[in-house]
Amino acid sequence: VIYQCGGRGGSSGHDSVELFDTQTERSIGTLALTGKPFVGGPASFSPDGRSVLLDGLDACSSPDYIQQDCPSAPSRIFHFVGMRTRQVLKSIGFPAMTESARFIDPTRVLIIGPTIQVVSAALYAPVENWQPGDPPLGEPPHSFEAMAFLPNRRRAYINDREHAQVIVLDAESADCVPASQGLAAFYPGDGVSADVAGESE
Repeated sequence: VIYQCGGRGGSSGHDSVELFDTQTERSIGTLALTGKPFVGGPASFSPDGRSVLLDGLDACSSPDYIQQDCPSAPSRIFHFVGMRTRQVLKSIGFPAMTESARFIDPTRVLIIGPTIQVVSAALYAPVENWQPGDPPLGEPPHSFEAMAFLPNRRRAYINDREHAQVIVLDAESADCVPASQGLAAFYPGDGVSADVAGESE
């Protein structure tokens, strides 16, 4: 990551991300982040290699940055980038205290912070949200700050920093997901009225 800041051709909070071939150790291109708020956060690649999620860190919350093109301020911004075109597909904002985001599978991203959310990589919107209950009087609020997955991504471990706990999440079984093959229409209740199987209105 080249942190441009006030340097040549750069503005505060605007970075670029360069891709390298690990075999030749040569550059194979740059992700197009021109004008996007991004200050060198970690990347998460989809398992199929088609998308990458770039964490913009505090580019939309810190007064050190100009916050140009932020979806909202203050917020924690994430950029969905298509690897084929190397262009930003969508930028979305979450509460500033959000910690991190990782792909679960090619279609879903897990985002943690004060809550745990599953975001659709196609709709760019939360489809599941788990908010812990209020802690007992005198105890700090929950804060989820780190996550790790089993290699098959069927289980996630999430650290609750303030309560010295680890939450274990199991991915939904394929048996629980209704089959879409042969259906005339399928409305999964994901927050939008789009029919994901047929072409019904």
